[in-house]
Order: sequence, then structure tokens, then C-alpha cells
Amino acid sequence: MSGYTVPEAALDAVRAAPREYDVFVSDHRMPRLSGLDLARELSRIRPDLPIIIISGYVDEELQRAARELGVRRVIYKLHTLDELVDIIDQVTGVSISH
Repeated sequence: MSGYTVPEAALDAVRAAPREYDVFVSDHRMPRLSGLDLARELSRIRPDLPIIIISGYVDEELQRAARELGVRRVIYKLHTLDELVDIIDQVTGVSISH
């Protein structure tokens, strides 16, 4: 598992080793690149990579734009890590639960 605080660094990491990642989870609102911007670029690099976008404000416009980019799920910011793990399990079909 890798984590990045700079969106460009995350994108560079996937570019360098696209098959090393099973799922990509991103906040929607970030400086310079939004979660949708990342999804757009990632879909060019690896179209089959499951993407989950997390946001504190999920509206129909965000949902529509995400669907058009192939994002698997757009979810509200979660309260627990277990909730995120459950969603990753659903999206990838691979259980990472403990």
C-alpha cells in the first residue's frame, strides 16, 4: 500500500508502475489536481484500475462526472477505516478485510 499527500506524486507513481496498484483512492478536493483530474489521467494510463473518490460534498454533478470517467464509487468522507476497507472489498472483489 502506498500513500501520497501530493496528487502529482501519486500520478507519477502509477505512471512508473501501473500494474503495482489494485485500487486508487483519492480525495476530490486537492490543490492543483482534483480527484476527477486524477481519474481522467489514470484512465489513460490504466483504464481497468478501480478508482474511488472521497468527498465531504457529494452532489449529482460530481456523481455524473465521475461515472463518465469510469470512477467506481464516489463516497462521503468516511468515519472509520473499516468502512473504507468494506468499500474497497466491494469495488475490487478482493477481500482485504482483517
